[in-house]
Amino acid sequence: MKFLIMYWAMFFAMNFGPGFDAKQVYQALEGDSMEKIQAALKVLGQEPDTPKNRAYIGALTAKEAGLLKGVGDKVRAFKTGAEMLETEIKNDPTQVEFRFLRLAIQEESPAILGYKDNIEEDKAMIVDYYSKLPSTLRKQIKHYAATSEYLTVDDLR
Repeated sequence: MKFLIMYWAMFFAMNFGPGFDAKQVYQALEGDSMEKIQAALKVLGQEPDTPKNRAYIGALTAKEAGLLKGVGDKVRAFKTGAEMLETEIKNDPTQVEFRFLRLAIQEESPAILGYKDNIEEDKAMIVDYYSKLPSTLRKQIKHYAATSEYLTVDDLR
């Protein structure tokens, strides 16, 4: 009987368990590895189409733009990613994680792209709701704040 229970538990974990961990998105966004970004995008492409997954894809696509060759490709990819993220924020403006993703993308985006208008607004929302966020997201935000120009660890206290 124990064997049968273990078998079914392993079967469901392997076939129906979560195939995606948000940590993969944040690791890809943190570095400059095209491979990590593309791997995260590939996994997300196999996940259900949810607002959170679309926001992740938007942020990753905007980040990926900086690693592409050719100005035209960079601008097109950035705009595509930023528009995806903006759509999800417009649909759910109270979703703090989406605001955090946008803050991270805005902070790194070149000024010429004109994508820096919401930094203070996003920072304020992150700071206001930080203590109410899930611990895994708080950890990511705190890690980001350690090197951010706009959001500091002191802001989160």
